[in-house]
Amino acid sequence: MKKVIIYSLFALFLCACNNAGNKVADGEMSAVVLDTAASNASSCIWKTDIYVNEFDEPTGEKYAYSETNGVFSNSATTNSDLRVRILVDKKSVRINLFEYGANHPVKGRGFFRFKAKGNDDRIIEFRTYNTELGDNFVEDEDVEKVRELLTNGAEIKFVGTNSDYGSLSEYKFTLSATSTLKDIVDSL
Repeated sequence: MKKVIIYSLFALFLCACNNAGNKVADGEMSAVVLDTAASNASSCIWKTDIYVNEFDEPTGEKYAYSETNGVFSNSATTNSDLRVRILVDKKSVRINLFEYGANHPVKGRGFFRFKAKGNDDRIIEFRTYNTELGDNFVEDEDVEKVRELLTNGAEIKFVGTNSDYGSLSEYKFTLSATSTLKDIVDSL
């Protein structure tokens, strides 16, 4: 009887995973992953806003931001939806990550290591620090090279990794049409 229950649960699990489109045969999964990655290379549109203080009052300090989508993988998931918000102001650059495409940022994960590749195939490496509130600040010594890449490239591919919880998490996303950021940053 136990074997029948176990086999039934296993069959139900396989059907549920196959219907969700997440777990399929290896050949099919590669096609799904390629399709997801291609659809996530969205056009990068930069907007400006003003920071607010703890009373939700404008501080007068402007920043530029843009959002894009990508995928992330860790020990619990592979190529799941990722939403990314990049913020640039006069002093800092932030790369905030939202797993499963949700509104709750990755929080308190410590240091991330990123690689970014621009149109000229130049690869830069930099670190970010992920705070308890979910802000993911580019380290001070790396801000200028990241800002330069963001303002000079038409398309930039990013790969970020973190191993704070003992297993590797990987984040991949692409920004397209970033060249408009230079004018916006100059006006901040």
